[in-house]
Amino acid sequence: MSLILKLRRLCGQWAKEGLDFLVPPQCAVCGKELFPQKYSCSTPPSNVTGSALICLQCRKDMMIEQKRCVVCGERTCKISHGVGCIRRHGCQGLAVLGSYGNDLRVAVLRCKRRGGKEVAAALALALAEEYSETIRQWGIQSIIPVPMHWSRRFFRGMSAADQIAESMARYFDLPYRCPLRRVVATKMQKDLPFRDRKQNVKDVFKVRRKVAGQTFLLVDDVCTTGSTLTASADCLMAAGARAVYAAVIAKADFSDERSHS
Repeated sequence: MSLILKLRRLCGQWAKEGLDFLVPPQCAVCGKELFPQKYSCSTPPSNVTGSALICLQCRKDMMIEQKRCVVCGERTCKISHGVGCIRRHGCQGLAVLGSYGNDLRVAVLRCKRRGGKEVAAALALALAEEYSETIRQWGIQSIIPVPMHWSRRFFRGMSAADQIAESMARYFDLPYRCPLRRVVATKMQKDLPFRDRKQNVKDVFKVRRKVAGQTFLLVDDVCTTGSTLTASADCLMAAGARAVYAAVIAKADFSDERSHS
């Protein structure tokens, strides 16, 4: 039986390679044809499935050149000089793929639309791969998305945070859970002045499942002021969570004058 399974897998691999030769896979971000040597995840974990691929050029264009602080997520954190970290969110750590601008902003907006599942998965794998060691060191037990209100999900058809969290859970072989519920259909954060965003998400999340004693990785597509992450993390911690870390695809940098923070 073992030999039969091996033969089946080998035949499946040959079929896939033949299909890729006839119809080359495309980058989930720019749409250009990909070849095996151009995949961003050249050796993806065996538990990662699907066709979520991103070319090296897109990944290079979207990611920031500087090393980011894994506590505040900023690219110009002065913690190494003893000044301290500018943590403006309620999580113990924050992993960020890149700045919310240019190519990465376009890719994130595509994640939010119908049909954006592949783009979301591609960005999630890039984020997971970039911070693989850090996230494993955090001792995460479950990966959870920042929840979307049911009414907005109904009209939009999908949640980018859900897609990103699911892909990261598969990468790390961790449970994907949804213990948080958004009970208020708030105004879109992006439509509000920065000073009003904290109040907009106050008391809008509720815990619907047991979280006591657990360490979570809270996932969202974008972090601007950090208000949504803070409200979500505070809700989890109040319900007894041991620790809450976060991971986002893009962040509006407070060190960047364009963020107006």
